[in-house]
Amino acid sequence: MKRYLIMPAISACLLFVFSGCKKEEAPAGEFIRPVKVLKVEAAPEGLKRVFSGAARAVQEASLAFRVGGKVEEILVEVGDEVEKEQVLARLDGYDYELDVKNIQSNLASARAAFKNSQNSYQRAKALYENDNISKDDLDGAEAQRNSDRAQVEALEAQLKQANNQLAYTELKAPFPGFISNKAVEEFETVTGGQPVLSLIDPRSLKVQLGVPEGLIAQVKERQAVKVTFESLPGEEFYGEVSEVEVALDSSTGTYPVTVILHEPGSKIRPGMSAEVTFTFGFKGEKGFVIPTSAILDDIQTGQRYVWIYAEGRAEKRKVATGDLVADGVEVISGLEEGELVVTAGVTRIEEGQEIRLLEE
Repeated sequence: MKRYLIMPAISACLLFVFSGCKKEEAPAGEFIRPVKVLKVEAAPEGLKRVFSGAARAVQEASLAFRVGGKVEEILVEVGDEVEKEQVLARLDGYDYELDVKNIQSNLASARAAFKNSQNSYQRAKALYENDNISKDDLDGAEAQRNSDRAQVEALEAQLKQANNQLAYTELKAPFPGFISNKAVEEFETVTGGQPVLSLIDPRSLKVQLGVPEGLIAQVKERQAVKVTFESLPGEEFYGEVSEVEVALDSSTGTYPVTVILHEPGSKIRPGMSAEVTFTFGFKGEKGFVIPTSAILDDIQTGQRYVWIYAEGRAEKRKVATGDLVADGVEVISGLEEGELVVTAGVTRIEEGQEIRLLEE
């Protein structure tokens, strides 16, 4: 019986002791919201805008024979490197060779005839001067001489054209580069102008992109840009604007712009996706750029504002913003250099609320 009476008493004492311990703990302090801030400073280079584009070869050509015929041989494959004037393919030139030989034969006969008529004219001229033949006989000899000379000149022109046609049965590289496509195979019959091979020169590369209407006026020829490629992370390339189109591309709603790369190296290939970074001037005079996460909209007034960290408390500040850029958004007015703008935790702040820097 004593045992059953003692146990409740001990439990009561323990409860009293623990209760006493809790009462002795210090009360929890008031929660001060932590925030991240950014010091307002003028952007040193200007507003950065990034546009997507694609690499293209500056020199690229679809190669075709200038005459038609059966493809006798193709001497290259896709990916082969070729030099300027290197023979890439040949047509069966038998018929063109026959034309050349026939004209050469006719030309030889015509030259012999012209030589005879020239000699005949010289003899007729001498006889006429001695009154041994009439003027009509002299004129006839001269006419025959002129006719034979015209025939020689016509056949010489035909021979030159026939030799050109024969030369056109060889397809040569107009510049050094790499074969990027083969459109026909050997023994196929092609017509003059039909694409046979494609040639590119990857050692000189450009990037083609589109710039929106609102910014195209700021893009100038020879303007310096930075270019990066998704397939080459961490690497940066530089170039300059070479062409700015004056007509809008209706399919994209942008103005085509071409950038020539400086020293592209061997890693970049035509067709690679690129991002081109332009640096434009500021709309405002101060050149402040802050993250978009720091900008809030007042639902009632529609006014944009930010939170300023001022002596440990939140201060609401109205701002006027400009263009959205790569690093955030330009603030035209409302901020002063050196102020601390809250960039994280902005949705849970009230005017005058005590806040602390997250680093603390």
